[in-house]
Order: sequence, then C-alpha cells, then structure tokens
Amino acid sequence: MGSDGPMTGVDLGVHLGSRFDAIVCETGGEEGVASLQITSEQAIAALDFLRLDRDSGFDLLVDLTAVDFLQAEGRSDAEAARFHLIYQLYSTSSRKRLRLAVPLIGDAPEADTATDIWPAAGWFEREVHDLFGIRFRGHPDLGRLLLPGDFLHWPLRKDYPLQGLGERELLSRGVADGRDSGPAELAAWFATHPLGREGGVEEEEAQVAFWEWGLQHPGGRGDLRFALELEGGRVLRARPDPGYLHAGLEKLGEHRSFLQLVPIAERLNPFSPFCCGLAFALTAEALLQLEVPRKGQHSRIVLAELTRIGAHLAWLAEQARTAGAEGASLRAAGLREQLGELLSALTGSRTGAGFLRIGGVRGELPPAGLEGVTVFLTELRHGIDAIHLALTDSSIWRERVRGVGGMTAAGAIAWGASGPVLRGAGVACDARRDAPYGGYEEFDFEVVVGTSGDVYDRYLVRMEELMQSGRIVSQAIEGMPEGACVLEDARLSPPVKEKVQTDMESLIHHFELWMDGHGLRPPAGGEVCVPTEAPGGECSFRLFSDGTGKPYRMRVRTPSFAHFQLFPQLVKGIRLADVGTVLESLNIVASEVDR
Repeated sequence: MGSDGPMTGVDLGVHLGSRFDAIVCETGGEEGVASLQITSEQAIAALDFLRLDRDSGFDLLVDLTAVDFLQAEGRSDAEAARFHLIYQLYSTSSRKRLRLAVPLIGDAPEADTATDIWPAAGWFEREVHDLFGIRFRGHPDLGRLLLPGDFLHWPLRKDYPLQGLGERELLSRGVADGRDSGPAELAAWFATHPLGREGGVEEEEAQVAFWEWGLQHPGGRGDLRFALELEGGRVLRARPDPGYLHAGLEKLGEHRSFLQLVPIAERLNPFSPFCCGLAFALTAEALLQLEVPRKGQHSRIVLAELTRIGAHLAWLAEQARTAGAEGASLRAAGLREQLGELLSALTGSRTGAGFLRIGGVRGELPPAGLEGVTVFLTELRHGIDAIHLALTDSSIWRERVRGVGGMTAAGAIAWGASGPVLRGAGVACDARRDAPYGGYEEFDFEVVVGTSGDVYDRYLVRMEELMQSGRIVSQAIEGMPEGACVLEDARLSPPVKEKVQTDMESLIHHFELWMDGHGLRPPAGGEVCVPTEAPGGECSFRLFSDGTGKPYRMRVRTPSFAHFQLFPQLVKGIRLADVGTVLESLNIVASEVDR
C-alpha cells in the first residue's frame, strides 16, 4: 500500500476507471467516504482489485445490501436499473471507507457472488436473496436465511406491502412453515452436504453424531439455534439457523417517520438500546444536515459509554458463569444492577432508552446523577480489579480458554468481524477513533487489541474497554459545556413537555412534527451511513431519502449478524464442552441477527 494510504473520491474513481468502467458518484452526506458505481459484469473483478491493489487496500467487507428503486421519483432513463447492490468496504490500514454501487437490470436480477473474495459475503448475499430475490451466481449455499424455506415472496421489494400477502394465515395453519420440521430440517442439510475427510474415512466409520443447540438451551443467548456435527465429543461442523426472532425492522423503517424510528432503533439490542438509537439519530441528523449542540454531544457520550459498560458487564457475568466462576459472575451482575439504578436516576430508564432525540437528548443530566456516576466509576475499577484476581489470574480459566475459538487477523478481516472480536485478533479498528462521530474526536482513550483472537483475548479486550469507557465518561463529565442539550428549534426537534403544556406555538410544532405527512423532511435523493462503535462492534443505519417524512430505504448493519456467521469457523475441531464458551465470547444478540 502506498505511503499515503488508499485514494479517495475522484482520484480513486480515476484509478479504478482506468481499469474498469467505474463512475464517480456524489452521495452528499458521507463525509470522507468515496462513492463509486460499476457495472455488474465488472463488479467482482473490481472488488478483488480494490482488496489487493496497494493503492486501494479495501480489505474488509463491512456490509452488502440492496435498494429497490421501483417507486423512486425523478429517476431518468439512464438510471432505470430497478435494483442497486451496495457494497460498503473498509481499509484496516488507512481507516478509509468506500461505497460501491452495482446497478442490476430487470425484475429477476442476478449478480456474481463475492464469496471467493470475502467469505463474509456468504450471509450478506443470502440475506439480499432472501429479502429482494436477487440471485448470486456461484454462491455455495444460496437459500433462505431469515425466512422459512418455502416463503413465496421478497419482503423488501417495494411492491410488497407492509401487511404481507397472506403468509401469516398460511403460517398459522402450518401450511408454509418449513421450520416446523424441527431438527429434521438441519439434519437434512448435513445429509445433503457431505463432509470431506482426509484419508478417505467414511462418515459411517467415524460414528458422526448430530446434535441441536435449541432455542431453550441453557447455554444459548436468546433465540439462537444451530446444529453441530460431532465425532468423539469434538465438533466437525456447525450450522447456524437464524430467523426465529425476525422483526422486519428494515421494512418497518419505510413506513415510519424519522422521529418514530428512534425508539424502534433502540429496541434493536436490549443490552445497548441507547447505542443503537444513537446510531440511527446520527445518521438521520447527517441526512437532515443538523448539528447537535456540544452539551448534547457530551451528554450522549456519557450515556453511550455507560451503556457500553453495562453491556460489557452483562457479557462478563455470563462469560464468568459459563466458566464456573460464580463469584466473578455475581460481582459483574452486581455492578450492572448498580449501573441500572444510576441510569434510571439520569434518564428515567434503567437502560437509557427514551432519552435520545434527533438533535440532542431529552433534557439535562441531573448534577446529582453525574456525581453518582463518578462514585460508580471508582467502584467499577475496584470491582474489575477483584474480577481480575478471581478470573484473569486463575490458571483453570486460562487453560480452558487460551487457544480456544482463535483466529488470525486475516481471518477476522475476511469474515467481516468488528468490535472486540476484530480487536481481539490484533486489528486496531474502532469507529470512535477512526471516523469520530458525535464529538468523540475531543476525547482521549486507547484502542485495546489482542494477539491470538481466542476467547481469552476477547475477554481481556472487553475488560480493558470497561476501563477506557470509564475514562471517556470522566472526561465528558469534567468538560461538560454550558448551553442547550438539544436543538432549540421546534421545527426540528420536539419541544420540551413543559412548553407543550403551556405554550400554544410549541403545541402546534409538536403536532406538526408527529402528524403523518408532516415532520422532518430531508432532501430527496440523499443517502447517508454513519458507522458507530456499539459494544458488540460496528452498528450503522444506511438511510435513503425521497423527500418525504419517512426513509425510502433503511438498512441496519449489526455486529451480531456477521459474528454468528463467523461462529462455525471458531468451533470447528473444539470440544463440545467449549462451544458455549466460544459462543459467549462473541456476545451474539439474537435481535441483532434477525432484525
């Protein structure tokens, strides 16, 4: 890679255009992100070139989704392609991003698979096929991912109504629900995908066993289901089976206003609702070109980092429990309970949900609550020190998790990992530092990395991130600026409750913001994605605007989706007893997987 890192903008377009038919596009909302368009015939060659070329170096596939422009207004004949594939790429060395659009013609479009370039493309392409009906030629296992195998339609197409096309009635009668077959469905997949063996050993000779990790398994996290193929107590293969908590969030996003979508986004992850809501609010603000007051930014950072601490403590309690370290688990759970009470005093909610607004936060953080945060951070440091003594320094714990579920930095990048999972493999990527958002550029903290990418490294990374989050919170409280904590323009953000109850103009603005056909209206043709660093990894919303008060398309990228796809690679060859430990180390949340 060149000394100046990957090129961006027009230079990158010229560089790629000298080899392919690339077109430079302007999105108008993603600062510092190059945006290119290329034909479907040349897309795979261009993606491989962008990954390997020393002057490009976009080695990580962050996201892959699609947009249906069937109902988009103001598109010329030259833009007649109904579907666009959107590839979001990232360079782990230069920390640059690239958006690559690939137009697809017709109502039954096809594209070539990118799984030979990035294995992470496997589930992204299956999801696009599942929800848009776009086929990927050469995909090794293209089939329904989030929906039943015999589902008849493509829900994210614009001609598919929000209420569906009668599938609910069919499912209620058991006519179309292919998932009701239980273990037989996953067993059939193993039977039809023989396992290649060294030395010509037949599966019957090896005494292969099939074992399902069901929705109610005590070692599971939420509604996660997968099956394992075992030999002698060791895992030969794992087959995740997502889709049991499918909420249709992206379809719902096309039918709700920007203000209504803030609390919906907060429901994405029950362990970190404020961080999920913040990811949406930042993207909506970029689309609307709104600037949040500095006090609002600092207040958001306090709550986001406290949420990160709470999510990490919840993970730590479960990780310690799976290791049999009940003392450390109870200590972590106690700290999280204390944090819940503190957040309730700050925001009125134990998770911080409901306090976020587009344009800032609902109100000032009370001084007494901020003093309580300072006291809590001191207790957090003492608690983490005690957990280190009980768990980190335990030879039993180290022997059990070192070398288990490990992966190289190159493997983590190829599979699209992010957050502590990627940093545990030695890749120092953190959106708060690499692409600062919401005021993070003002704060001093360290990006913690591991070396071997195993369960132990992921544990150590999160333990140190607890301390780094506390460090950020302390800086935010000490440097809390004066002024407003939300945009004081009633046409852009809801007026405070007291004014709504006493001032007629505020009441009118309140109704205008929430009434159907009114509210916030970003310019037509806008497209924005603001990557954020959630506790589990990169969380982002990609919003497309058509000039109305609702997104034309809303894409949600979550870390758990990529990490659940990665899970089979980490458990291959390990003992059955260690499967739960590896699963816990990834901190997968079912609601993030299914969305």
